[in-house]
Order: sequence, then C-alpha cells, then structure tokens
Amino acid sequence: MRAFLMLQKKPRSSRQLFSTISSHPSSKIMIFSTPGAEMELLIKFPCTTCSHSFATKAGLKIHMKRHRPGASDKKYKCPDCPFKTQNKTNFTTHTRIHTGERPFTCLVCEKAFNQSAACQAHMRIHTGERPYVCTVCGKAFVELSQCQVHMRIHTGERPHICNVCAKSFSDRSTLKRHLTTHTGEMPYICSVCSKAFSQSSSCKKHMRIHTGERPYTCTVCTKSFSVSSTLRQHMRIHTGEKPYSCSVCGKAFVQAASYHRHIKIHMR
Repeated sequence: MRAFLMLQKKPRSSRQLFSTISSHPSSKIMIFSTPGAEMELLIKFPCTTCSHSFATKAGLKIHMKRHRPGASDKKYKCPDCPFKTQNKTNFTTHTRIHTGERPFTCLVCEKAFNQSAACQAHMRIHTGERPYVCTVCGKAFVELSQCQVHMRIHTGERPHICNVCAKSFSDRSTLKRHLTTHTGEMPYICSVCSKAFSQSSSCKKHMRIHTGERPYTCTVCTKSFSVSSTLRQHMRIHTGEKPYSCSVCGKAFVQAASYHRHIKIHMR
C-alpha cells in the first residue's frame, strides 16, 4: 500500500522539497496548491545506498552528500546526549530539550514553546484555523501530522505494530496505550484516592469526580458535563440525532448502549 505525504503548497525549489520529504521515504507525494486542485508527484529517483526516494534528480543529489566519506562527522555535538548534527539551527533547537528554554510564547494564553513551528500550530487553537483538509471526507485539522494520521482511516494503513501480539494501529500513541494491556503498567495515580490509570487522560477525567469540574457545557441549555463524550450524547436530545440504527427493524437510538440492549431482542 502506498503512503502519502500531503503538502499544502507546492515547494518553490528542489532543495525545499528535499528538506520536506527527506525524512519521509514515501512512495508517492501529494501536493495540494489550492483547495480542490491537486498535483500528484511521483517519486522516481531512488537512492542506491538507502531506502529513500526522491521526486527530482537534484533532491537525490543533495541527499547523496550524506553518504560521502566523513559525512557522519557532525560539526555540532550535544554535550548531554549522543545527538549530533551539521546544522546549527537544529543543534540550537535540540539543546532546549536539556535547558528547558522556551523562547516562543503564545500571544493569547502565554503558553511557551521551544520551537517556533510548535507555537504557530498552537495559535490555531485560538484562531480556529484548520489548514489541513482531508481530501476524502473534508475533515480539517490544525496540524499536518493529524491529517496524515486521519487519512489512514480511509487507506486502512496501520504501520504501528505491537511486538507482543502483532496487533496493528494507525498511530503511535494508540499503540503506546495498547502496550499497557500487556505490561499492566499504570503510571498515572490520582492524588486524592490513589487510584491508578494507564493513561494520563483517564486520570484527568477521574480527578473531576473529586474536583467537581464540568468543563463541557451545552450551548443550548447550558447543562455541563465532566467528559466531552457525555456532552455529545446530550446534544442529540436537542438535535434529534439518532446515529445507532438497528439493521433488523430499523429502530434508531441516541446511545450505543441502548442500541446494543435492543439488538438482544432479535437474538433471543
């Protein structure tokens, strides 16, 4: 199955294209210059030394410099870990992992970041901008990586595989959560009742039992909820939406639990 890398704008040069895809040894690149106008760019210049391929001969030429004798002698070496690079900007960005420096600050909420790109992506939470759009279903995303992971719903691609049971997943974070079912690890502990959880998000949701926090509010009747999924179910009371339909008799339900209870009637 071919992998896709989606770019919002057509690269201005071969060097820019190379810098974008050098870490993505994909078999095909999709470039989207304007909504609805796609240009498909086939990668047809493979490196004979490693598995990377490139769309242009110039891109391959730049890449081949990495395989020259002495290319591994990086100019900038981190004193705190094995990281090394020939690029001063990459080195400066890396050192912030150790120093904790976060020079880029959100102008709205003052949250700080160690990279400019991360700060720019965060700003979209406040502006509502979602520039990366799925070409299949039209769903929009704040970050390119989110759109790429979403596309796997349509392609069926599951590149992240559990080394214990061989179950596969579309994204790394889901695999990481799955691995806790094998290890039994529960690193997130409630500071009030000491209940343990395998996921940080589960622990945060649980904490709301103690704090009474209900951050999700209905825009129609102002009723509030501790988890977003409960709010979504509640909203169906106002919209009349019944997304769970019985394939036997056609009866529809607001909640999945009600649907599953109903199905048992036909199984008797």
